[in-house]
Amino acid sequence: MTHAGNVVVLDPVTLKEEFLVANKTYDRFTNSKGVEFTAEEIVAYTNQRLEQRAAMEEEKGESMSEAESRRAFCPYCGARLKEGNRFCTECGKKID
Repeated sequence: MTHAGNVVVLDPVTLKEEFLVANKTYDRFTNSKGVEFTAEEIVAYTNQRLEQRAAMEEEKGESMSEAESRRAFCPYCGARLKEGNRFCTECGKKID
């Protein structure tokens, strides 16, 4: 998700959002702690965390189905949804 060159990254393991601010040339992004990343580093880190999540789910034997995964996040703004939500608490859109 982007806004004026900035990026919001969702950590697949912790499900916490990280807001990254783009520099003027849009080749590096800075997090809230002042650490800079390239787009390639962000993608590599996210892929690594996805692998960690898959390994954790496999260990627990609780793999989330695709349908359950889609219902976990708002398809319009990407906000985390609570089970049973009919509307997104962030953007207000109706969830089907």
